[in-house]
Amino acid sequence: MELANEQVSTPARLLTSSVERRHLSKVDCNSELRSWVLHVIREAEKERDFKKKDRFLSLLKDLNRHE
Repeated sequence: MELANEQVSTPARLLTSSVERRHLSKVDCNSELRSWVLHVIREAEKERDFKKKDRFLSLLKDLNRHE
């Protein structure tokens, strides 16, 4: 009976670790994108390109909403 329990738990563990990896990669991707957007906003401020800054601020707000 122990062998049967072990076989059942192995796929469950694999599924759990797969879901965790997908979540982590999504978080990493979102944080990387957010960092890039913040960088573009700072560059737009330096260049005094307020239209560009406003577009990326809007994108940043959208990113924060979908977190």
